[in-house]
Amino acid sequence: MIHDAHRHIGVLPAHPFYGGPAVRPDVSARATVKQLFADLDAEGTERALVLPNYGVPDPDVAFSFNGLVIEAAQKDDRITAGLWVSPRPEDSDRTAVALSLAGEEGVRALKLSFLLGGHPTDPACRPMLDRIFHTAERFGLVVHIHTSPGAASDIDEVGHLVEWYADRVPIHLVHFGGGMSGHIKLAGSRFFDWVTAGKRVYTDLSWALGFAPRWLVSEIERRGVGHDRLLFASDQPWGDFAGEHAKLAAAAGDGELGRLVFRSTFADLYDRHRPRPTPAYAAQPAPAGPAVAMPNAVPNAMPHTMPNAMPAAAQNGYPPPPHPDTRIPAELPQNDAPYRLGERFPPGEGYPPAAPQQAAAPYAPADTFQPPTVSVQPAEPPQTPKETAMPESTAELTDIEQKSLTEIPHPSLPEGSSIYGSTKVFPDYRAEHGESYFTLVHGIAHESSVSFVAVLQATRALRKGFETAIYFYGPGSLNCLATRGFPTVGNSAFPGEHNINNQLRTFIAEGGKAYCCRFGLSLHGAREEDLIEGVIPTHPLDVQDALIHYARKGAIINSTYQL
Repeated sequence: MIHDAHRHIGVLPAHPFYGGPAVRPDVSARATVKQLFADLDAEGTERALVLPNYGVPDPDVAFSFNGLVIEAAQKDDRITAGLWVSPRPEDSDRTAVALSLAGEEGVRALKLSFLLGGHPTDPACRPMLDRIFHTAERFGLVVHIHTSPGAASDIDEVGHLVEWYADRVPIHLVHFGGGMSGHIKLAGSRFFDWVTAGKRVYTDLSWALGFAPRWLVSEIERRGVGHDRLLFASDQPWGDFAGEHAKLAAAAGDGELGRLVFRSTFADLYDRHRPRPTPAYAAQPAPAGPAVAMPNAVPNAMPHTMPNAMPAAAQNGYPPPPHPDTRIPAELPQNDAPYRLGERFPPGEGYPPAAPQQAAAPYAPADTFQPPTVSVQPAEPPQTPKETAMPESTAELTDIEQKSLTEIPHPSLPEGSSIYGSTKVFPDYRAEHGESYFTLVHGIAHESSVSFVAVLQATRALRKGFETAIYFYGPGSLNCLATRGFPTVGNSAFPGEHNINNQLRTFIAEGGKAYCCRFGLSLHGAREEDLIEGVIPTHPLDVQDALIHYARKGAIINSTYQL
């Protein structure tokens, strides 16, 4: 039996990659947990870390699959869940929601990738990085990080996160650097330097080039370290399970190393008992220190200064990482190079621009590496994480406004505090033989949560075993349109625009029936040909007869109506 430390769930919308027609390259992607479980059965996979699928330049798609991975973990003990998070300031609200789920049963990892934006050394990303790693430490989670050559995902860049955080938080470096340069940097020395320095760093060989597995195994045997840091990963649907397994099995063999790679290291890393969450750390003043100028850290941005104490990290209970960091060049590469081998998708709208390939500085431990020349400026007062996220210029308050602001300190509780009980009063009923559940939806898409919650409730009933159907009529018919998006179909103009579409597709894929009134479509000039795949169009007179039909069946009827 096999333990798979990296695979995805969720079907991505089509996208015009490389300027071509809209395509869906993730042909083996799974939309439902039922389909995922069938794959595990066929493969003989005993345990798996499942992560949201991603790749199209819309972070909202990846965030929308977090619920699906939690569902998978809570329905089948073979699954552990990894939640999608992002360090980008513009994703902070969505990441906050994801981090609030870190304590859910079955969650064991946080997934971080810079393919959809952000940069490990961008000061604007640092507050959310601190928060992500603080949450991981508090809940005993692994941070699962994509690597690939060039740009923000290069091991030279992602390596900063290992230096800053891996003393306290285990980091899983996906793809072992993701290509030729990453493999050589890591297997040649850097991976083993981190292990022997006590860094909690792990890796897998999905996407690895042909020479890498055998070389890494030979280095593990020669050095006598790293045998318990390598995991098997399929990266389905972007990898091939059979191919990845054959590649690594040939290198690791069927002895002790093979046992560790395919079973035991996964169990130690992802199946261990999680500690109880530690209390939220009280804010501590960060010591001031010299500031390091980092010109060109972000394209088209003003130079930033970073106090060497990194107060955001100190606020979260971490020891501040040393700055100036000896591995950050005084001037970062300009982002004007074309896409290179190793990135999952090309740069474009919503993607981080690729950085030009430059000769990397030789790796050496921090105490022997000669730092680059940096300009040192007078220290500035330390800032709190919230101040870091605020613009430099804030509103001037009157005396009475300031008095009112400080009269009652707020907020009184840190994020993550529990203020509600968790006792469920009624039994978690399951369907008895032949029971049905029928939902009527008369709510306008996006004008309230009525329609979305109705679909979520129907999905829950379906998973309880009820024969379940949803009937959209009147303005509710607009929820069924596949043409949602701006400036093009499928692109979310605001976070959550496709929540209903995605959830309705999941409902249909899992065996639910969705009906849509043709008259409701006609009232708003919507076309039947624009319905989501699988939605069943109905006659205007069917609304009443559908209600009679399900009432005579004894169905539980949930009627939602928005005025």
